[in-house]
Amino acid sequence: MTPVRILADARRLREGDGARFVIVLDGVSRDAFAVRHRGAVHAYVNSCRHQSLPLDFGDARFFDEA
Repeated sequence: MTPVRILADARRLREGDGARFVIVLDGVSRDAFAVRHRGAVHAYVNSCRHQSLPLDFGDARFFDEA
């Protein structure tokens, strides 16, 4: 079983905000992020599957105003 690690208090993550952090996946450190969208917190590896680029511009913003 994968150990659970608390990163932050999810109540501090406002709607539309993101938080970056590092995870170890298959023995490799990877950038990851969590965002609050429609009231729920979702977490992802911070890498586009198509171009291997980060999904933000280094500022933990993952949504635009559109």
